Amino acid sequence: MYSEQTAVVQWNSLNAYKVRLSYSIDGGITYPYTITDAISGVAGSYKWTVPVGIRSNCARIRADVLGADDKIMAESESAEFTIWYASLFADWDIDENGVTDVSDLVLLGRFFNQRKPDNPRADVNTDGKVDLLDLVIVAQHFGESTLLAAPDGDPWTVDKASVVVLKYLHQNLVNSAVQDNDVLTAKRLLERLIAANRQVVVSRLLVNYPNPFNPETWIPYELAEDSDVVIRIYSVSGSLVRTLRLGYRHAGVYSFKGKAAHWDGRNQSGESAASGIYYYAIQAGDFTSIRKMILAK
Repeated sequence: MYSEQTAVVQWNSLNAYKVRLSYSIDGGITYPYTITDAISGVAGSYKWTVPVGIRSNCARIRADVLGADDKIMAESESAEFTIWYASLFADWDIDENGVTDVSDLVLLGRFFNQRKPDNPRADVNTDGKVDLLDLVIVAQHFGESTLLAAPDGDPWTVDKASVVVLKYLHQNLVNSAVQDNDVLTAKRLLERLIAANRQVVVSRLLVNYPNPFNPETWIPYELAEDSDVVIRIYSVSGSLVRTLRLGYRHAGVYSFKGKAAHWDGRNQSGESAASGIYYYAIQAGDFTSIRKMILAK
C-alpha cells in the first residue's frame, strides 16, 4: 500500500456503484478530507498522492461503498487503514524546505488560532489547533536543518507583510498567561527577527562581538540603501590583513550571526593573525566607517 509519497487503494465489491475515498489526520475520529468520490465500478484501484502536511503514522484512509443515490450502501462495510508516510522533513519545518527558519514562523502565524488549518503542518503538535504550543516548538528548533549543504537565501529577512505576522505572534506571547522559559525564548527570538527587519534610516558599522575575541568574531552593520559591501581588516600599523567581500546586500539590519560579517582570525593567506589591535573598515556604496577590535590569544 505504501510507496514513498503515494498510497495505492484497492477495492473489490459485489454491487458497488462507486467508491468514495476520504482521509483523516486525527486518528480516524473524523474524515473531513475527500480524496475522490467518483470512482465507478465493482473493483478497481486509486493511486493517491499524499498531500503536503501529512506526517508519519497520522493519516487514515476510509473507503465507503456508495449506491446510485450517492449514499453509503447499508449492506456494505467501510474500510479504514493507516497511511504509513515517512516525511523527509521535521514536523517543525512547516514549509518543508529543509530548514526551520523565519518562513516557518510566518506560515504558522497565518494560521494562528485556527482549528483544522488549510495546511495541516501548521498544527505542529497535531492537537487540532494552531496555538502557542506550536509556536514554541518551532522556536525551539529555529535554525535546524536537514539539508546536506547550507540553505539558500537569508533565514532572517522577510517582507513587510511578514513582519506584521511576526509582530502578531509576539503580541500573543506577551499576552500569554504562561511565561515560562520556553515562551520567553520564543519571545526573544521574535524580537530579534522583528529588529532584524526594521527599516534602516542611516547606515552604521556596529561594534564587533565578541570583543576581545579568539579566534573568531562577527562584524555587524546596518544599510540604509542596497549596495555592494566590502569589509577590510587592517593591522595597527595600517597593513591590510584581510578583505571580506560580502557581495550585494539589500538595505536592512545585518547584526546577528548568519547575517553579520564573519572574520575567522586569519589573514589573506589563511594564516592565524597574531594577538593585538586591529581595525575593520566597511565600504558600502558611498558609506564608509571604521572601528577597532582586539584579538587576544
